[in-house]
Amino acid sequence: MRRRKIDDIDLKIIEGLRQDGRKKLTELAEKLNMTHPSVHERIKKLIDNEILKIQANLNLSKLKLKAAFVFIKMKDTKEIPKLIERCSNCSRLLLMGFGTGNYNVFAIFIGDSFDELRCTIERNFKNWNIEDLMVSYGEIIFPTFLPLQLNPNPEEIIEEICSECTFYRSKICSGCYSIPDNIKETIIF
Repeated sequence: MRRRKIDDIDLKIIEGLRQDGRKKLTELAEKLNMTHPSVHERIKKLIDNEILKIQANLNLSKLKLKAAFVFIKMKDTKEIPKLIERCSNCSRLLLMGFGTGNYNVFAIFIGDSFDELRCTIERNFKNWNIEDLMVSYGEIIFPTFLPLQLNPNPEEIIEEICSECTFYRSKICSGCYSIPDNIKETIIF
């Protein structure tokens, strides 16, 4: 297979799809003065090489979801991959990574209320060797649409995760399944 670099045409295709992931390929092709099959082939290569993913994203503001911005300083940096793995199972996790500076791990969680977010943070970060943790609560304004983890089988989460959670059992948190439930309650017309 011949390798090539991402070029300006690929970037224009990506930007067109970022603005509207359902944009017709014929429209993209016309705008770029290309053929439909050429645009399709470029998109396929970007997807096959895991450069591009077309997905459904949700408007957090319309769903009235709040955010917790979490910054963590782990005492032992060898524990960071394990912490990320542990948190990746949380349906409230929007993104997580590691970096440099005062804190070596960062995460953004989303939830219906600040109380639920507090519970999520407690559940995910207790019992870890954390030197410092800073949390700030707010709302995400941009980008408007973001990917959320939605489990279509909330009973599995309740059985596997929530049933063990002190916050869920004490009714402080409505459970990891509450985000899909709230989405179903959103009025769209």
